[in-house]
Amino acid sequence: MVVVASNDPTFLTAYAQKSLKGRLLVWETRQLLVTSYTSRELRAALTSHWTFSMTNTMLMNVEYGFHMLRCGVYVYLPYSPRGAKVVEVAYWTFPQGLVYIASLPLFPEKFSK
Repeated sequence: MVVVASNDPTFLTAYAQKSLKGRLLVWETRQLLVTSYTSRELRAALTSHWTFSMTNTMLMNVEYGFHMLRCGVYVYLPYSPRGAKVVEVAYWTFPQGLVYIASLPLFPEKFSK
């Protein structure tokens, strides 16, 4: 598993390009991006780079709410029956722990045979 933590879009772009060019990731590699983006920024991060959109990547977004820290867990599904989409599969809070909100696993298969 590779964990990348950054709020800097320039860094994530450079990482995506270098990891693709340098063949850092293989098909089985799971990748976790940790950031605190807005909804628009996290969707752009997951969809704009092949390294994130077509590999086994999950994004954990740290969201600061009213008196509570919440971490949304998102994946990008490029070939879902309803078209390409970003899906929140779970969230984590201190009182509740990890809560699944979709019928998908944390690292769902993006392609079916």
